[in-house]
Amino acid sequence: MDPRGSIEQARRIAVGAGRLEEESEFRSVLAGLACTGLQWGGLLGIVGVLILVPVNVGLLGRPVAWWYPGGGGTEALVLWDKALVTLLCAGAVWAGRTRSRVSVARAVGGAIALAIAVVSLVHDAYRGVLSIEYVILLYLLTVVVIPYRPWQTLLLGGVLGAVLYGLGSVGLPGTGAARPDLVAPGHLVRMGFVTVVLTGVSTLLYAVRHRRYRARRRAETLHEQVAQLERAKSHFFADLSHEFRTPLTLILGPLRQALGKQGDEIPGPLRERLGQADRQARRMARLVDQLYDLARFDEGDLALQMRPHDLVELIRTVVPPLRQWAQAKGLTVQEDVGPESLAVPMDVDRVRHLVTTLLSNAIRHTPEEGTVRLRVRRVDDAAEIAVRDTGPGLPEALQKRVFGDADSYVPVRGEEEAGSTASTDPERWIGWGIGLAHARALVRRHGGDIDVESEPGFGTELTVSLQGSPRRRRTRLPRTPPPCSS
Repeated sequence: MDPRGSIEQARRIAVGAGRLEEESEFRSVLAGLACTGLQWGGLLGIVGVLILVPVNVGLLGRPVAWWYPGGGGTEALVLWDKALVTLLCAGAVWAGRTRSRVSVARAVGGAIALAIAVVSLVHDAYRGVLSIEYVILLYLLTVVVIPYRPWQTLLLGGVLGAVLYGLGSVGLPGTGAARPDLVAPGHLVRMGFVTVVLTGVSTLLYAVRHRRYRARRRAETLHEQVAQLERAKSHFFADLSHEFRTPLTLILGPLRQALGKQGDEIPGPLRERLGQADRQARRMARLVDQLYDLARFDEGDLALQMRPHDLVELIRTVVPPLRQWAQAKGLTVQEDVGPESLAVPMDVDRVRHLVTTLLSNAIRHTPEEGTVRLRVRRVDDAAEIAVRDTGPGLPEALQKRVFGDADSYVPVRGEEEAGSTASTDPERWIGWGIGLAHARALVRRHGGDIDVESEPGFGTELTVSLQGSPRRRRTRLPRTPPPCSS
């Protein structure tokens, strides 16, 4: 916080605090602070009395009297003033709980402070011993717990000084509290000095409260703007994916019809090209579906068809076709499926798509003669699916980006360069796409989480934990070279 800015703001507040309170929300904040301050101030006063009486009676052994014995005396512990202070403090607590307007709370706080000061000064006048420290402490507590404007703090201090002078110098005529020589000029000087200091403190407190209010309002405004942008983004992607679906359907229909023809109606080379176009169109359709799901995930309106299903059985139906693709690339696929069955509440189709995405990414980014390992096991109350490859790996600075938190990159150069420090150059990396972002959103909708662990040159491991149960801490990937088939 800049001290010069705080002082300048305090100066403006000192002369124009009323204009700040024209804003209803800031006035409501001050009202809440004032009511809370009344409650805490009243509770502190009650606790102080509850401590004072036992200490004087139990520890000091002072006698107890409701009124002053013999019209005076300083040995007996007089209770009338303590009882009145307790009642006034209880009234402050009650007034704070009513949640009144800030002006009412300020008036009630000032009135209670003045009443307690009068009781204290009358008590001192009867005893013939002035304890101005109690008045100063009361003034300080009132200013701190109630958000007064600077001029109100100055006015309260002036009224307390006038009461001090009146009861101390003039006394209460016709009573035993007539002590015209009780207040010395030094008492009034000290009270005036405290009034000036606490007025400055009140100004600074008011400035701090207003600054925090403005900062909170700016944060709320920014949060709402970000939320609106997120909603607009979700609507945009949902509309965009919806618009893509129609032309894709019109493309896929004739392609499937042409590829379904028998005989020599379509020459071999043309059929191969049509097959490539069909595969790419299907891939684009899957991406569009993922984009639409992501938009619905953001909006929270994508319903999952949850039911218990054997995860091991699902894995065994997903792996075979992907194994054929991996073997065609010269890769080895290893399975480490622990339990014979593992029932997990899931949306079967979407979890099948999730596993397919993880394995497809691993196969796609693993070089020839590499290994892709799939591990399924139970960890505590969760089901864990881990897919590890022996690809180039990712630098630590880029691991957080694979799920779409920031710009997502994967290496496009060689394995050695991908593991070097220079490989963090964005021009040397290309995007992962939306597959893993969709996977993470899907896992989180299942109540789980997904982690990535990777080291350049030692591969990457993606771990999914379903049901959201805590998982045991896993060891890091070994630094020994990954196994490769010769």
